[in-house]
Amino acid sequence: MYVNWSRPKVTDWTEEQVASRLATDNDWLERALVMLYQRQTEVERNINETLDSNQCGFQRADVLRFSVLARKIQNGVHLSDTEIAYTRRPWKRSRVPQPTICKYRRQILDMIESRARSRMEVAK
Repeated sequence: MYVNWSRPKVTDWTEEQVASRLATDNDWLERALVMLYQRQTEVERNINETLDSNQCGFQRADVLRFSVLARKIQNGVHLSDTEIAYTRRPWKRSRVPQPTICKYRRQILDMIESRARSRMEVAK
């Protein structure tokens, strides 16, 4: 699945709102980890590595640890405070330091938009 930003927006969500929720809402953070993990290819999930540069799923720097956390959540176990802090550790490669999980805000926004489009199609 590739990110397609040429489609018109159908929700009011912004990247900033997504980043804010990821930085403050633990349930949102856990759902986001699972959704991003599911965007990895099957091979990537099996070997805990990012092979394709398709802007889907985790980046190489996060794939091993975030995959383990996503599988833990899928097994019905909530993240510990230490694990949550790890996902929100400072990511300093952006203009303004932000939690590491927020670097995926664009992918998450794309998933929100895709889900809204699907619901609109079903309603038609």
